[in-house]
Amino acid sequence: MVRKLLIALAVLVVLFGVAVAGLSIFVKSYLKSDKLKALIIPRAEEFMHRDVDIGRIDVSLFKGIVVKDLLVKEEGRDFVRVGEFVLAYDLLPLLSKKLVIKRVELHSPFISIIRFPDGSFNFSDIMQGMAAAEPAETEAEEPTTTGLPV
Repeated sequence: MVRKLLIALAVLVVLFGVAVAGLSIFVKSYLKSDKLKALIIPRAEEFMHRDVDIGRIDVSLFKGIVVKDLLVKEEGRDFVRVGEFVLAYDLLPLLSKKLVIKRVELHSPFISIIRFPDGSFNFSDIMQGMAAAEPAETEAEEPTTTGLPV
């Protein structure tokens, strides 16, 4: 009796492992770097009004999202340069369509902040764009879902 229970438990553990490995392979093959770059770069450029370049994006079910060689250029010079950007999330809430960010890391960050003679900074236009993009509290708009094609 105990032996049959142990065999059944071992089969369940193996099936669970195979399912997790299969899901991980599916995520890596479906969310490829080129697809994600084509989705992210135009939106980032539109939001920041600057040229954006990304070296590579790696998505892992357990490790999170890793963006390598992120570069934002402004008027021919580097505005933001990050060697590696890591976004780690909790897996269980993700299964119920909730994103719980566990950790954000920036490796080798470089930010160029310039103050112009009129007292404004080179990032002021981004801040103004964010303020204009925020909907008023009285407006009740339907949320738009323009996320990843999952």
